[in-house]
Amino acid sequence: QFDPASGLLQRTLPVGGLPEGLVLLDDALWVTSQVDAILQRVDAGTGETELVIPIGHQLEDVAAADARLWVAVRGP
Repeated sequence: QFDPASGLLQRTLPVGGLPEGLVLLDDALWVTSQVDAILQRVDAGTGETELVIPIGHQLEDVAAADARLWVAVRGP
């Protein structure tokens, strides 16, 4: 978590190996981990991981549109 007013890093959150994508949707951060091939839902307020979804492919990125998540993967 970065504070733009002070320019200082306020908090870091543990996520899977090589986090690749990050998007904020409602009150949750969704993070893709390229090495672990997982999508994580992290509560933006507490920093706690609430959900881990194994995807099974190398994840590239995540995006949000119309209250939905879209995940880009490499491979079939």
